[in-house]
Amino acid sequence: MEIVDLIFGCVGKLPEWLWFVIVGGPLLAMFLFHLSLGPRRSAQWKRIALLLGFEYNGGDNSMVRALKPVGSHIAVDGFETRVLEVLSNEERGVQRWLLDHAGSKPRTLCTVCVMRSSGLHLPYFRLLSGSSVRLPKEQVVFQEDQEFSRIFMLITDDPAAIKRLFDPLVRRHFVRLFYRCRELERANTDRLDLLMLRVSNAIGRFEVEASGDTVSVRLSRLINPQGAPEFLALTEETLQILKGKQGEMG
Repeated sequence: MEIVDLIFGCVGKLPEWLWFVIVGGPLLAMFLFHLSLGPRRSAQWKRIALLLGFEYNGGDNSMVRALKPVGSHIAVDGFETRVLEVLSNEERGVQRWLLDHAGSKPRTLCTVCVMRSSGLHLPYFRLLSGSSVRLPKEQVVFQEDQEFSRIFMLITDDPAAIKRLFDPLVRRHFVRLFYRCRELERANTDRLDLLMLRVSNAIGRFEVEASGDTVSVRLSRLINPQGAPEFLALTEETLQILKGKQGEMG
């Protein structure tokens, strides 16, 4: 008890200005981080757009309508969804978008790659890392694939079609994609940015979502745009694997 009384006695003697620093300092740091995030990332994305030969579209919220086939960008986040930075490109019949996405239900700030191909006709699915999610869709479980089941929840409204699509080769691809994207995040997130994202509780889940002609890969957080070329390549690989499997299914 004497030790506790001593501690509280010392705390009670702290000057008011020091209390302001202790309590207000982290809040001020978070405010300045979010205030600087937009201009800083805009400049970074413009440089990457030139490197990749993409068009820089800024904060193009019309993209929200384009994301309608992959409903989590709309249905989960609702009208508060925001697209902060958008790079776009179309080549060989494939439309590509790289973007920063902000949602509030739950609060997330993450980098997303979306691709759309007229040769793709996929049943809806949503693949999420983790297991504590309740969604109004049926979950598909592969009891024989323990690693895949440990990492992901697989949600769909057409379980029979998804079971045919997600053969062992496709499941192995998504496991590799998950680990490669984790490495991509680690290598392309500044320590200060990561700290502020954690303090702001703005880190979400790794997700892959597809429907019809559209595939979306969503990282769990924002990455430095210098990692965009690798992220683009990983999403392109996913698109091609799904196309190939679709061709096998006829």
